[in-house]
Amino acid sequence: MRCTTPLVTLSLAITATAGTIDIPADYPTIQAGIDVAIEGDTVLVHPGTYFETEIGFHGKAILVSSLDPDDSLTVATTVVSGGGSERPFHFQAGEERSSVLAGLTITGGGIRGVAECSAPGVLRRSIAAES
Repeated sequence: MRCTTPLVTLSLAITATAGTIDIPADYPTIQAGIDVAIEGDTVLVHPGTYFETEIGFHGKAILVSSLDPDDSLTVATTVVSGGGSERPFHFQAGEERSSVLAGLTITGGGIRGVAECSAPGVLRRSIAAES
């Protein structure tokens, strides 16, 4: 007698959906949040002052934003500072219009400025000011 066992193939479709990475709740720095972000993610930066330099998107199509980029108080209290000697942001890895920085006050870049940017449309509703 011959026994046969039916073979069942289960196929799972896995789709990545855009997620939100909260700074500082999920990661202590903006760059750490960007590093783990995937295309379409939002890195949501809570109010506070973040002393970081050379933050880069690594060419990713992501949004890095304050909690409310349309609220002037939120923008004013969500600050990224280069500490006076280094620029806080660096966009030189092929970022395009889908790479967006919104609703942050960027300051403290010293003589090098607050951001080096070769990408069109990266800075939106942000305040770039020298300290």
